[in-house]
Amino acid sequence: MKASKGKWEKYNIMKKDREIAKHLPDTRILTDESLWEMVKLYRCVVIKPSCGSFGSGIIKVSLLVDSSYEVHFENKRKIFHNKEQALEYIKEIRLPQKSYIVQQWIPLAVTNKPARPFDLRIMVQRMKKSPDWVMTGHLAKVAARGYFITNVVKTIIPIQEAIDGSPVKSNIKSTSLLDIERLALRATSQLEKHSLNSRNIGLDMAFDKNGYIWIIEVNLRPHIEMFKYLKNEDMYNMVKFYKKGRAG
Repeated sequence: MKASKGKWEKYNIMKKDREIAKHLPDTRILTDESLWEMVKLYRCVVIKPSCGSFGSGIIKVSLLVDSSYEVHFENKRKIFHNKEQALEYIKEIRLPQKSYIVQQWIPLAVTNKPARPFDLRIMVQRMKKSPDWVMTGHLAKVAARGYFITNVVKTIIPIQEAIDGSPVKSNIKSTSLLDIERLALRATSQLEKHSLNSRNIGLDMAFDKNGYIWIIEVNLRPHIEMFKYLKNEDMYNMVKFYKKGRAG
C-alpha cells in the first residue's frame, strides 16, 4: 500500500480484523444519499477528504431537535431548515476535486478549564531492515477554541495529563495506554498485511465521552514536529531516531 492511499481503503483493510473493527467509526463514501442515511443513523457525522488534506476541508453535520441541520466548518456554525439548503452550503465549502468520506461523529473527551476536545497522536515505527514495530511516541492534541477537531491545535500535552484533567477520567481504565498500544500495533500489523509501504505510522486515536478508545484515522506520512512541544524531549528524540531508521 503506497503512502498516498486514502482513508476509505485503509478503513476497509482495518475493518477486516474483527477486534479493530470494534474501534472504527462507521464510514462510507460520501454521496448525497449516504450523507443523509448517516445523519439519520447517528444524528451527527463528519465529512472529510478521503486523501490527505492535512486537516483541511473537514465539515461536521448535525441533526438538531427541531429537525433543522447545523453545519460546523472550521470555527463557524450555520443552521439550515432543510436538507437542500444544508447540502448547497456543504458543496460550497468542501474542497474542489477531492473525493470525500462521511464518518460517524465520535463525541471526543474534553479537557477541563476550559473544556475543549482532545484526541491522541500515536506513533508506531520500525527501523530499516527490522520487522518489529514499536510505539515510539504518544501525545494528546487539544483543539483550539470553537473547533470540533484538533487540526487547529491549541495545546500539546502528555496523554496522562489530558486524562487527569478530563471529566471522563473515572471511565478510563488504568491500563488505557497499554490498550492504546496494543490496538495501534494490531492496526499497523493489519495494514502491513496489505503491502504497507511505510516505516512511520501516525494513528489519530481518541477517547469518547464514555472513555471508549477509537481509531479515527491512520496517517502514512505523519508529521513528527508536534512532539517537539512536549516538555520532555525524550519522546521526540525517539521518534526522530526511528524516522532516520538506523543507528549512527
